[in-house]
Amino acid sequence: MTPEDAGVAPQRSLPPDVPAWVQDSALLDAIAAAVVATDTAGTIFYFNAAAEQLYGYPRESMLGANVMQLLVEPVDAVPAGLIMATVLAGERWSGQFRVRRHGGSNIVVRVTDTPITEQGRVVGVVGVAEQLSDDLLDRAVAEGTHNDSMALRLAEQMRQAMETRAVIEQAKGMLIAAQGCTPDEAFQLLARASQRTNRKLRDIAASMVEGAARRSS
Repeated sequence: MTPEDAGVAPQRSLPPDVPAWVQDSALLDAIAAAVVATDTAGTIFYFNAAAEQLYGYPRESMLGANVMQLLVEPVDAVPAGLIMATVLAGERWSGQFRVRRHGGSNIVVRVTDTPITEQGRVVGVVGVAEQLSDDLLDRAVAEGTHNDSMALRLAEQMRQAMETRAVIEQAKGMLIAAQGCTPDEAFQLLARASQRTNRKLRDIAASMVEGAARRSS
């Protein structure tokens, strides 16, 4: 099964630089909600197991495909573009949206799109989605709060995990460059500093990165 089977011919490009958090994706695959991450051009670089089940596309055929061409119906291109623009401006968007599955069928999902940031710059988008059943669609129109809060919690957890992993990887890179150690050795240095000072490992890493930024400014 490929995007072409659904009558979709997404333009493909070389995969972007994959963030470190994607390389450790076991946690994301354990999430029941569909998780799709793209760069700022909409090129997919992460597609978890739940997304495979929800959208019907195998993961390996999705990497490098464009999310707008693959999952968005032409009639929905304008609102989808507005949503993307909102997120690329640094704001989170949550709501119901119709998406196209493999084979051409449509489903309505509750989706939360969150910007991926590095050093204050938006570098991509992560979308967390769950399908709404007919009953949930009716209930969402009347209430809406439960599904919103669930998606928002998932998106917030994803954002925190991504930001934590990104800053740790930055600090590891600084240690590797400064001391000529391996990535594992750099992580152990951070871990020992965390234990010695009774501070979270992320805070240790963030202090290193912020200190380096101040010195270079």
